[in-house]
Amino acid sequence: MIIRTYYKKGLLFYISNPSESAFITVQLVNDQLSVVYAANMDTADMQSVASITSDAHVTDGQWHTVSWHFFFAVVSFVLQLLF
Repeated sequence: MIIRTYYKKGLLFYISNPSESAFITVQLVNDQLSVVYAANMDTADMQSVASITSDAHVTDGQWHTVSWHFFFAVVSFVLQLLF
């Protein structure tokens, strides 16, 4: 995904898998990117929730690439500034 924005908050991407009660979101929270992945949300303890927030501020009007990759239970998240 390639983004360019000045907005400090907002949902950029959401996808869910109802059969597994799972979802992933990519959102802007206080000028930073946040990725949340949750699985098995029908369980009471919600043990399968992971989130990560970028250190970089991305609402600077510059182009940024955002990518994420799933491999079984491992999620990787990459943020890169485009020049």
